[in-house]
Amino acid sequence: MATLVWDGLDELKAQLRALPAELTGEAAHVIQATANRAEADMSAAYAAHRRSGELADALKQVERDNRTEFGYAITMINTSPVAWIFENGTQARHRGLRSTGAMPAGHVFLPAMIHNRAWMYGQLKGVLTRAGLGVTGDV
Repeated sequence: MATLVWDGLDELKAQLRALPAELTGEAAHVIQATANRAEADMSAAYAAHRRSGELADALKQVERDNRTEFGYAITMINTSPVAWIFENGTQARHRGLRSTGAMPAGHVFLPAMIHNRAWMYGQLKGVLTRAGLGVTGDV
């Protein structure tokens, strides 16, 4: 089992929470771009498994907070009732001598979010650095 250690992530989050009002516009654009990138990545991956288009059509961006000088957040969700089954797979089901077979896990949503969140942290680090704030550690 591999272990991943993020050095400096707590410091980055603390600086983002105290983000000056003049930087929130640029940071909000980065957050929106990240949500758009994640949605595009997931839609493309879901298209590779397309049967009905339900998984890609059910992707939603939900603004969790209004834009204020203190922050902005977007949550990505998939409202499809089969999203969890697609992401995690199923076991084989047996009815008498017949088996429906197992469905392998799709692993689309979480890897796309991890990749795009890392990209977002790098972009936000650039916003803070350009503003003259010190950010230590790498994402």
